[in-house]
Parts: sequence; C-alpha cells; structure tokens
Amino acid sequence: MKKLTTKRCWEKEAKQFFRHIMAKYQIDEKHHAVFYGTVENLNRFYLALKLVETEGMTFKTETGQIRKNPACAIQKDAWSSFLLGLKALGLHEYQTKLGRPPGG
Repeated sequence: MKKLTTKRCWEKEAKQFFRHIMAKYQIDEKHHAVFYGTVENLNRFYLALKLVETEGMTFKTETGQIRKNPACAIQKDAWSSFLLGLKALGLHEYQTKLGRPPGG
C-alpha cells in the first residue's frame, strides 16, 4: 500500500490538516485521490486568502470602476470544494467542527 505524504508546495495550514487527518483516520487506497484533491482545495483556499489579504477584496480598473478581486471567487470555490471533499470522505465530524451544519 502506497504511503501518503504531504507535498512540498502546500501551505503550512494544508500540511497541518493533512497530518491531522492522517493521524486520526485511516484513508483507504481507493480514496487517496479524493483526499489529495481535498487537501489541494484547502491549499488553494489559503493561497487565495493570502492574495486577498495582500491585494484587498476589491481593485480599481483603469476607468475607475471598483471590481471584486478574482481571488475572492477562487477562495470561495476552493472552500466549497474542500467541504465537498470532506463529505465524500465521510469526515462529517470534522466538517461540523468547521461550523457547517450536519448534512449541509
């Protein structure tokens, strides 16, 4: 059975989540891709969060219009995909701790 390891390119928070889940749960080999995808989405969320924190939620266009930072949409989509990954892996207990209602 192949051992799961963190990826060097992941943010600190994604690595911590990965290690926490690996210490607490046994991930079947058939679920490895889903688990990695879930962690990748969490990593993408944190990357987008850092962009929003540094660049701001909005920006001004050349014509002076205020637009939403595209990283906001990336952040939202990555978080939704992360939660779907938790659900697919049956980690509802962990999802509830994140503030989502059970079965949501």
